[in-house]
This record gives sequence, structure tokens and C-alpha cells, in this order.
Amino acid sequence: MTQENVVTQNEVVVYFDGACPVCSSEIAYYRRQPGADTCQWIDASNCAETDLGPGLTRAAALKRFHVRRPDGTLADGARGFGVLWQALPRTAWLGHIVSFGPMPIVLDFTYRGFLAVRPLWRKTPSELPATSATPVDTTNEHAGEPRPVQSGSGAFGALVRRL
Repeated sequence: MTQENVVTQNEVVVYFDGACPVCSSEIAYYRRQPGADTCQWIDASNCAETDLGPGLTRAAALKRFHVRRPDGTLADGARGFGVLWQALPRTAWLGHIVSFGPMPIVLDFTYRGFLAVRPLWRKTPSELPATSATPVDTTNEHAGEPRPVQSGSGAFGALVRRL
């Protein structure tokens, strides 16, 4: 990781697809929450490959939501949201609930449904900022013919706000 992206021992690192308006909106919501300053936020569509750390490729980071726990292990999909929610005081209770028993499996099924429609919103490489540190891998399942939409709040953020 670059000098400014050195992870502290107690820090949760959140990897998100900044080229996806839904994902960006969702992350913006979480970044405004109390406790968000204890997390590190890395836009996988616009970072150096080394910022992804060990065991995570750009293609994987763009394909699914990933979170690196303080112990260095990765959680993705619904489990990743559980780790993030536990790191934020307002949603810690929800993070514990969704991480218990069969909940990660059930929620991951729902998350996969979201991933099936996400390519409709994701920006193409030509729409990404020219200042990108490294080229974006367009071979993942989210590349294709996107339809631009206005950034709105994401599904998981909407769920959290309703609870």
C-alpha cells in the first residue's frame, strides 16, 4: 500500500467500486456516519493496484464489495457489509445480526441479485476520470453497456436508514 494508505492494526478497510453510482452513493452515506473516520475507504476503480493489499485483485474488488478486517482477512458481499456495519456505532447492532447464523447466506443471495443488475449503472472506462492511477480492468462482469442514472441511495443504506 502507498504511504498514505498504510492500514493501522484496528482499522477496517472498505474497497468499493467508485465507477458505480449506486455503490458510490452507498459509500458516501457510510462515510458520513459517526465512526467512519476509523475506516479506510479505497475506490478500487481509481487506486494503485498495491492499495488493494494482499489477496485482492482489482477484478475481484470491482466484482463484489470487499472489506479487510483489522486482522487482515477479507470479507466480501453480505459478510463484508456485516463487518462494515459492526465498525460503525449506529449500525453495529445490525452488523451483529446479519453476521449471525444463516443471515450472511440469505443476504448474500439478495446481494447477488443486486450484482446482476449493477452493470446497468456502472460507468464505462471512458467515463472514468482521466486521473486514474492505473487502468481499470474491464474484463469483470460489470463492464458492458451501462445506462447512466442519477446517483441515489443504495439498497443497503436505505435498509439501514429505515431500521
